[in-house]
Amino acid sequence: TAVSETMRNRVIEHDGLKVLYDIAVKIIYGDSPPYSCKLGCGSKRAVKKNSITLSGDDVDMLTDLFMAIFNVTIHWEREEGTQSLAFTQDTRDFIQMVKFVYEGLDPAIKHEGYQKMRAKFLPILINAATQFPNLFIDEVDPKTFKGPHYMNKDMTFPRTLLTQLECEASDKKGDKMMIISLLSVLNRMTGTRECRKYLRQEILPPLGKVTMRPEEETHLIKSKVVKLMTHVDNNVAVLTSELLFVICKNNVERMVKYTGYGNSAGLFNRRGLLGGGRRRSAVDEMSPDEDSDTEDYKSSVPDVDLVTAGPARENVTLKNMTEEEKEVEANKLINLIDDMHRKGVIKPGNVGEDGKVTEMDMAAQLAQIPDNGEEEEEDEDLNLDTNLF
Repeated sequence: TAVSETMRNRVIEHDGLKVLYDIAVKIIYGDSPPYSCKLGCGSKRAVKKNSITLSGDDVDMLTDLFMAIFNVTIHWEREEGTQSLAFTQDTRDFIQMVKFVYEGLDPAIKHEGYQKMRAKFLPILINAATQFPNLFIDEVDPKTFKGPHYMNKDMTFPRTLLTQLECEASDKKGDKMMIISLLSVLNRMTGTRECRKYLRQEILPPLGKVTMRPEEETHLIKSKVVKLMTHVDNNVAVLTSELLFVICKNNVERMVKYTGYGNSAGLFNRRGLLGGGRRRSAVDEMSPDEDSDTEDYKSSVPDVDLVTAGPARENVTLKNMTEEEKEVEANKLINLIDDMHRKGVIKPGNVGEDGKVTEMDMAAQLAQIPDNGEEEEEDEDLNLDTNLF
């Protein structure tokens, strides 16, 4: 079904989807499913969210079943901008079943075999969330719905993904590929306004009085996520930065406020935003900017270090130094930078018009300096190569 259009059509013509669904329902619920699986009926179905017990063989079979169902439904032809009732309902049934299984596998359980089961479902989740992010968020009545919800939408699935991400990020032996997969799904789900706002509420809640850097607030999920911005694996770092930037509505100032310029510099360079500013995107149209600053945060703003997003620390060493001692230390620093430049460790650069760092042509830069006809006083204490500047 993945590569053969003929086979996909044959499955549809012979009511194969119902066969696949019936098998999946029987594996998950046994002989007493909470509802009968009738495709295309358009009826609303209430699924009881209980933990489930599946064997390794069950997981293997469900994985193959879900792959086949996904292959058939994703290739189903439909007119642009419209979906048939049958297509919509069949796809929704498929996603609800995948969600149910994934949510039922408790991420807090650290048994190796149990975690492997969850890992097998992630590729299916990524594929489904990539194609149908809206179908992962159901409308609910907040007066009667007891699970996590936001703006009358069921947020059980995003909450499950966040819980799993927090578990993996907190574990020193966390599965890197699992983290990448979870971040991929969350990035796709930010395409829905309700989910984006919910993730922002959960990961980046309104700031209070700033007493520590964001990665030091270990009691918050924000701490785990911000730490991933500087992960040794570039894929993890990029996906995390992109996720946070989207829930910050592509706003540089807001990103710096929540994560610090140091953590965000790589993202800003990739997007050409090192000079600040903001680029409009589809995210900007979702809702107007909200002012989420609390009074406690506003009162602590003068004492916040924007590089770290934590409290500014007074440099006691410099405070106790004379001007002559400061000058000596500055000269040492310049000589160290010059030494790294000579050895090719670093290259001079500046922020170009596109907002990205570009290597400087030193000869061209020096040629642009106007000659004022005055000979500058040489400082014999400096052992410098003027080409560095």
